[in-house]
Amino acid sequence: MTQAENCAESATTLAPHTAATASSSAGCAPYRNPTSRQHAPLTHIAAEVTTVRPARSAHSPAPTQPNAPALAGAASFVVIGSGAAGCVAAGLLADRVGRTVVTSAAMIVSGACCVLVGFAYGASPALLLAVAAVWGASVVADSAQFSACVTELGDARYMGTALTVQTCCGFLLTTVSIHLIPLLVGWVGWRYAFVALAPGPALGTLAMLRLRRLPEAARIAHGRR
Repeated sequence: MTQAENCAESATTLAPHTAATASSSAGCAPYRNPTSRQHAPLTHIAAEVTTVRPARSAHSPAPTQPNAPALAGAASFVVIGSGAAGCVAAGLLADRVGRTVVTSAAMIVSGACCVLVGFAYGASPALLLAVAAVWGASVVADSAQFSACVTELGDARYMGTALTVQTCCGFLLTTVSIHLIPLLVGWVGWRYAFVALAPGPALGTLAMLRLRRLPEAARIAHGRR
């Protein structure tokens, strides 16, 4: 692996590379400060969008790629930045279509991306970036809706506590996924590692659809449950 490739990957990876993918001569430290807890798993694949691994041989060494880290950073920006558009769109739709409907739809899309993104690994970089961007938008689109449901359905006396517990649970789950994905990559490879995240949105969708059938759901979004 070339120096530029290793920098491109380590710039967006939150856990150490395995021996099969890391270079012992790497000169840059891995990045460990995600800007969004929901996007943390996505940063594991952002560098793959811009990293090319041509065939290597003793007579044909791999060319260096001085722009790879910058391109990986741009890809990460697109994936994480798409979350802003997802949040705004989900908020607008929730007020018109219904909060539980929009939240469930976002989690269905997010869960589908969990399953599909691994199969885009090693294929067209444009395809991988497109799937990751859709995932980036959908994976955070439900977060604000959860918080809104807490404020609409919770006891006003304990609103701050309820929102704090919700936020802490979200960060806790993200911390687990950050440490889980590198282990799964070592066991099953990139193609199947992200499938392990799919049960989360699946269970969330079932919970929101059940909430939609409850009488209390009439208090959500002024009756637009």
